[in-house]
Amino acid sequence: MAHNYIHRFYILLCFVLVSACETSTNTKNPYQDAFDEAGVRSILIVPGVNRSVNIYAPGTLLSILPTVLADEGYYVFPVNTVKFVLEHEGLYEATDVHAMQAQKLANMFGANAILYITVEEWDTKYVLIDSTTGVEIKFELVSSAGNKIWAATKRVDKSSSDAHVNSNNALGQLIGDAISAAWTRAFPDYRPLAERAAREVFILDNTRIPPGPYHPSRLIEPASEREM
Repeated sequence: MAHNYIHRFYILLCFVLVSACETSTNTKNPYQDAFDEAGVRSILIVPGVNRSVNIYAPGTLLSILPTVLADEGYYVFPVNTVKFVLEHEGLYEATDVHAMQAQKLANMFGANAILYITVEEWDTKYVLIDSTTGVEIKFELVSSAGNKIWAATKRVDKSSSDAHVNSNNALGQLIGDAISAAWTRAFPDYRPLAERAAREVFILDNTRIPPGPYHPSRLIEPASEREM
């Protein structure tokens, strides 16, 4: 008798898990309608506004974002070409580019959408024998008509003590933490954090964007269409 109850319980559990997986797979991306309405196929990434103290932050992001968005199936205009064209038009400052009318900016390149980025923080903070490196970035994607399609803010932090393994030698651990913190302070590596922030906000988090028209999942012809 007890065996039958256990057997039924496992069947019910499997049914619930399968149903959950199907629901998760078939859940429509909340931004899908906005992307479809704007017809997003190509994305223009314009120079980012930098509110941090690190002058290299916007350039680092511009070297990361094209790959992330291309992996999601969108055509991304080459950032060097974009920079050249904007400067040829007298737009040298990111603030001037961001203030420009979206429709006019999109027409310059024939883009379906424009991605604006603002670096809010890109810094390393030192507290006693520990240091924390962090980045905070705001993203906003607008259509060629100037309508907001998607927006998100992402922050990623990493402590210099994160990679340390607990040691029985308290003094040795203390010295190791101090050395690691000093090294991080002198030579902070922001790129891995920026890459993580970009991939999480566009691909992994609940802010993830829908796959673009050039994504492998969109290029595979459905079996029903092949039979027709």
